[in-house]
Amino acid sequence: MRKIYALLILMLGTGLLQFSMAQQPGVQEPCIAEEMRRLEEAADPEISKRRAALENYTRQFVSERENDPAAKTSNAVKIIPVVVHIIHEGGTENISEAQVIDGIRVLNEDFRRLNADASNTHSAWQSVAADCEVEFRLAQKDPNGNCTNGITRTYSELTNDARNNVKGLIMWPRDKYMNVWLVKTIENTSGGSGFIIGFAQFPGGNSSTDGVVVRNDYWGAVGTANLTYKGRTASHEVGHWLNLSHIWGDSNCGNDFVSDTPTHETSNTGCPSFPHVTSCGNAPDGEMVQNYMDYTNGGCQNLFSEGQKSRMLAALNSSTSGRNNLWSSSNLAATGTDGSPATLCAPHAEFSANSVMLCAGDSITFTDESWNGTPDTWNWTFTGGSPSGSSLQSPTVIYNTPGVYNVTLTSSNATGSDSETKTSYIMVSNPAGQYGTMPFTDSFENAADVANDWIFVNPDNGIGWERYGSAGYTGNASLRLRNDQNSANRVDAAISPGYDIDSIIGPKLKFRVAYAQNTTSDNDKLRVYVSTNCGATWLLRTQKSGTQIATVSAQASEFTPTNASQWKEETVSLAPYAGSSNLRIKFEFTNDGGNNIFLDDINITGDGFVGLDDRLAVEMNTLLYPNPTDGSSMLRFTLPHAVEADIRVFDMMGREVDIIQNQIKLSAGTHQYTINKETAGGPGIYMISIRLGGAFITRKLVIQ
Repeated sequence: MRKIYALLILMLGTGLLQFSMAQQPGVQEPCIAEEMRRLEEAADPEISKRRAALENYTRQFVSERENDPAAKTSNAVKIIPVVVHIIHEGGTENISEAQVIDGIRVLNEDFRRLNADASNTHSAWQSVAADCEVEFRLAQKDPNGNCTNGITRTYSELTNDARNNVKGLIMWPRDKYMNVWLVKTIENTSGGSGFIIGFAQFPGGNSSTDGVVVRNDYWGAVGTANLTYKGRTASHEVGHWLNLSHIWGDSNCGNDFVSDTPTHETSNTGCPSFPHVTSCGNAPDGEMVQNYMDYTNGGCQNLFSEGQKSRMLAALNSSTSGRNNLWSSSNLAATGTDGSPATLCAPHAEFSANSVMLCAGDSITFTDESWNGTPDTWNWTFTGGSPSGSSLQSPTVIYNTPGVYNVTLTSSNATGSDSETKTSYIMVSNPAGQYGTMPFTDSFENAADVANDWIFVNPDNGIGWERYGSAGYTGNASLRLRNDQNSANRVDAAISPGYDIDSIIGPKLKFRVAYAQNTTSDNDKLRVYVSTNCGATWLLRTQKSGTQIATVSAQASEFTPTNASQWKEETVSLAPYAGSSNLRIKFEFTNDGGNNIFLDDINITGDGFVGLDDRLAVEMNTLLYPNPTDGSSMLRFTLPHAVEADIRVFDMMGREVDIIQNQIKLSAGTHQYTINKETAGGPGIYMISIRLGGAFITRKLVIQ
């Protein structure tokens, strides 16, 4: 569309140009580059000045290029060194090297117009479809000249709801590398229901945040990638990084300052048919819905225009943000992207485990996650494990003795080796619960007991749960998370000792909480999980957030409860886990900017308690068969005398899915009941909760 440079420069220079998708009602937000532009310019007026100067340079560059036919046929491909930073928590977001390389492939095909669907470009746009003459290469040397494959991997919970905060974890110089961060999710602050799949920083922004952020599942077209977008989220975001605006100008019939792109009414989704004529005077050919800077799906997009190419080349020839140094011959040599033969890098040792908590006698599988160079030999050391060492890439180890143990991996190849030791990494517990006398209450008054019994999970080694001796509901102590001083999106957990609740009828957890928000918009989350296998796996029992947790009004000053009215009691049913001999509770808190939170009086109680003789009598006469089953299963038991019966079926989330008997008195003798696949809710694992008089037991049923 027509460039309005005088107006653009005036608006940039005064900081008045504010593109924001969030201001467009009803528009989903897959990209927030323009929103981030607005925020950073509001925070630093110098950014607007730098961008105004770049726009002035761009106007002159584009004009000269359009009047110089030789410039359009120069065939001078500009090579951009790239480093991809994967921010992960050990899940599928820690994508493979193959997927990273595939994302680079998509970028190069789209920017060089080598994409297989280039022939799908409508005839109306074929004449302006451009080979942008830009190529992206993964760096082969890091900033210190060391061998690299152009990929780094950083473990951090900041991969959740990421924004510019992830860039502080790791970044290479922006005048030498295009930095790309791949994350699990990106924060959406607009209040809309859509989720964000990427954003980039335009030239002229702060050096500490320059680069591109993309969700891992929208990078490339293999592995975790969402195939609807065909990896073209990165093509869109790198367009922003090279100074392209959205094709609709982020306003109704707006301006993207490119002469050969038609005026768009707004963003498009899906793939509108040709011609997509709107109210913006773009007849007869309508909008260029196949352009990478629209929001159409990846299968629809297939071109940048010549005008867009000119803007991107202007950015690459400008000193703004060091873009003109990226493709210099000296920098290509320094980053190993000058075409010199690639060398095999020594690996950087890294590993994970399918669980770090387990019961004595159980096993753990370890996975090699070494990066930078591909290892071909592995040397593991497992303190307290059987075996105590291994040369396998992914060994399985049994831990027979309770304790806390280290694990070491040395990964090697022909170039070199590297070792990683994780101290106190594996926690092995006794299969029997630590506390068996019920009911049980923990008020945290004894500091030694808290230190011995509770586990505090603090991934960033910063502020976490702790015993606090100056505030409590009962006594003077409690558990405190000083959330007011914590960083956003941090996740911290407090894990209880094991409880033997086998003797409790209708078990439940009660606890007291005191919490304040800083503002009413804070949405901190408190989740309560349970585990019956020493913490190897956890099941969510309840979750509350924001005002649901708050016990006092929002306050800006740091919160500490000063009286009983600032606490409230919460109750969580443990009925699905009745009969467990080793139940652990995990309190997990996710920071969203709120104030401090306190926990006290952790109480494991119930509706009654079972005598040993009653339990043994029923246990010996209760059968559930067939189990597993692919249809129905029979529950049968024999009663020595008449009792009141209550039999219910729960799924593994603790939801009641069926009632077999609802407090009905049964006579002495044998009774049997059919549990159907359909009434239970289909295939899955279920807990049959059986209360017969004073005896309370559970049976696990597997429906296939």
